[in-house]
Amino acid sequence: MTDAQVLAFIRTDATHGATCRALADAGQDSAVAQIVSTFAPLVTVPVRFTDLHLAQLFGMTRAVAIVTWLQANNPTLLGWMQREGVDLSHPETPADLAHLVAAGAITTDESASILGLAQSPDTIDHLQVTRVLNPLRTTDAGGSVRAAPIKWS
Repeated sequence: MTDAQVLAFIRTDATHGATCRALADAGQDSAVAQIVSTFAPLVTVPVRFTDLHLAQLFGMTRAVAIVTWLQANNPTLLGWMQREGVDLSHPETPADLAHLVAAGAITTDESASILGLAQSPDTIDHLQVTRVLNPLRTTDAGGSVRAAPIKWS
């Protein structure tokens, strides 16, 4: 999440915003970060998908069927999967999997499961929350930022 999105969540979320604001007023930026992270969107992360993942996801019988199909119909892809792995974060990967679905090699659900391996919740850490909230915080006579109170308006 961007800093603006984090601040918007803290300021406006109907369910958790008030709790976040109270924690922020108390200087509990780590607790605010945990709450915001719970509701952060999924982001795509680099994952190298290999033929070994097939068995982990779908079981050995289905993995063998997929590998057998690839051996017969797309040995180049199979070789790449076995040597390097397919980068699931690459922008063309969903289209490549769609071709495998269209060809009957995998199902739509299997394609979604494969792509899901590269999805991870965006992590919001306390440093980001502090960076977002410090401009709203008051300073003492020496110019040091105080955790509370925050100027919410």
